[in-house]
Amino acid sequence: MPTSPPTQCKVYTPRPLAAALVNALGDQHNARWLEPCVGEGVFISVLTEIGVRAERITAIDLDINPGPEDIGANTFRGIDFLNWALSTERKFERIIANPPFLGLSKLDAELRQSALRMTSPRGAKVVLSSNYWVAFLSASLNLLRPNGSLGFVLPASWDYADYADSIKHEISKSFERVEVYRCRRPLFDSVQEGAVVLLAVGFGEHEAQIYRFEFDDPIDLINALANRSSALIRQEYNSDGRLKLELSSGFVRLGEIIEIKLGGVTGAANVFLLTEEQRKQLRLPVRSLRPVLSRARHLIASETTLDEWQFLRSNGHRIWLIDPPPSQVQHNAVKDYLDSIASSDNSIKERYKIKQRSTWYRTPLPRTCHGFLSGMSRHGPWISLNRTPRLTATNTLYAVNFRAATSINDRCAWALSLMTSDVRNAMGPLGRVYADGLVKYEPGDLARLPVPMPAVTTNARHLYKRAVSFLLSGDINSATAVADQFSWSS
Repeated sequence: MPTSPPTQCKVYTPRPLAAALVNALGDQHNARWLEPCVGEGVFISVLTEIGVRAERITAIDLDINPGPEDIGANTFRGIDFLNWALSTERKFERIIANPPFLGLSKLDAELRQSALRMTSPRGAKVVLSSNYWVAFLSASLNLLRPNGSLGFVLPASWDYADYADSIKHEISKSFERVEVYRCRRPLFDSVQEGAVVLLAVGFGEHEAQIYRFEFDDPIDLINALANRSSALIRQEYNSDGRLKLELSSGFVRLGEIIEIKLGGVTGAANVFLLTEEQRKQLRLPVRSLRPVLSRARHLIASETTLDEWQFLRSNGHRIWLIDPPPSQVQHNAVKDYLDSIASSDNSIKERYKIKQRSTWYRTPLPRTCHGFLSGMSRHGPWISLNRTPRLTATNTLYAVNFRAATSINDRCAWALSLMTSDVRNAMGPLGRVYADGLVKYEPGDLARLPVPMPAVTTNARHLYKRAVSFLLSGDINSATAVADQFSWSS
């Protein structure tokens, strides 16, 4: 058995990165830690510094030469971690590593055979064309306790290598939350390519929520990790642009294609928004009202046609907004209703939003409304394209306006771009998670999203209808697959 790893594997973790990754994982009472490739022992040093006792840390390294930090853990040297992983019965709550980055074909025969014997918990095998780090990650999954977490420093090939597909898929099915921190510039002085930090939390049978963070500078990545709460990632980032959504070739900012504005702010939805039944009871003429969508649940199709709006109207939804033009103000029913509002609650006209209007009962509305988008939805942001004259939205929804003249197929193509996996991953750090599980996205943040430019728009309308149908049925993966397929084929 070799007593030292190949020299190509010896790329040591900078201490600031090690400290940030330990902080991101977070310790808990009596949690057992595993460090499967000790190297110079920087992770042990950081763990010792935060008060993790040696008996809670198991550290393993192929190199027989002791290091100054070995005393801070139960350190075993001259041990092939992969062989050890296949035979041990130990389990851990935390696993942290900067595994070796080396093609299996370049390994010593014995080490290579250890790697090829490795199988992940779900049966994914390590293949000869793979890289040593894949075997380390597979072995670590076998050693995690339920609800455990791991943090790995990985090469940029995590993002694009075919041999990484199986382990990436397994990670996405095995944790509650997966965070990928990507830096375009090297994290290590001796390595010229960019790197990835993988953080996977809550090991078990899950469909992971996957969040992706892009950085141009290693310091920004380290700061983001260091400032992460151990309970839940902080979704707010400083206005200095620390979180950067990278704009790759073939992508544009969503804000360059569409304008996203808040729907009309009524200031008193309980009196300004009405159902069809209420309209009839009050005998208000249709001309004194404006058709609206006022809830995320009103987005029920890829296109909101008159049929969709009439369906909502027939099912008791508040889809009318009081908006009488001057010609309707003196209509008896309209005048009576406005007078009743003012007399029954004198404070309404004094509410800030209402008080600022030149005409208190007319809600300022978006001029144009090519589509509707919810900033808070379990499905994530998507666009229901507007096909109904005069239809607009109130402030629980966003109004979408395409900046250039576009056909319906063009608009569907851009709407599909918003649903692709690349865009969905980029959305992760932008959302603010609320107690009921809903995630809210602000218009300014959505405008920053990089979206792929569709080369063609043929058949986009049909495919978008299909994608949204999947989305609304709860099958987000199929919806994303349709969008990805369209994006790749175009």
